[in-house]
This record gives sequence, C-alpha cells and structure tokens, in this order.
Amino acid sequence: MAHIDNAALLPAPAFAAAVAALPLVSLDWVLTNPDGQLLLGQRLNAPARGWWFTPGGRIRKNEALAHALQRVACDELGLAPQGGITLNNSSVGNATLVTATGATGGGS
Repeated sequence: MAHIDNAALLPAPAFAAAVAALPLVSLDWVLTNPDGQLLLGQRLNAPARGWWFTPGGRIRKNEALAHALQRVACDELGLAPQGGITLNNSSVGNATLVTATGATGGGS
C-alpha cells in the first residue's frame, strides 16, 4: 500500500468533531463470488449496529481515492491489492460511478 503521511491527516479529536458535525465521504466494496453471491458484513458500530452492509469505510482528509480503496480492502477484508488499484470512471445519469479493479492476495 502506498505510504500516507499521518501528519497530513486530521488529529483524532478534530476528526471526531468533524464526524459529529459534517457529512462524510465513504466508499464501499461490492464483492461477489463466481456464483453471484454478494459479500455482506454485519455492522458492529452505531448508527446501524446489527444491520447488514457491504464492507466499506470513510475516506480520510487528504487521502487519495485509490489509497482509501486499498486501505479499506486491507483493514476490512484482509485483502492486499497486488500491483495497486486501477480506478475507472463512467457516467450514470447525472452521477459519476467510480469502479476499481485489481488483483488481490491474502492480507498479512
């Protein structure tokens, strides 16, 4: 995974204040197996504790999208994208859909 300078991130207390006061940008991985089954995880934290969701996480301030995708894949799924992640943009109506591709191997 590419190195990110932690000094560029908000300190934990400032991030907690921002979480309470501002809308946040997050990402989700939508993973299926060859049979078309979708991977879901049960949330452990509020506000949706106990609900089933696709795995994901927040994008940190000053964090590149590709890095956030790699970090979440590693932290939430134990996957280590090999050779990085390629981002692909496409238009869907008035929105932009960003998809990511990359081979994965087991995490450490």
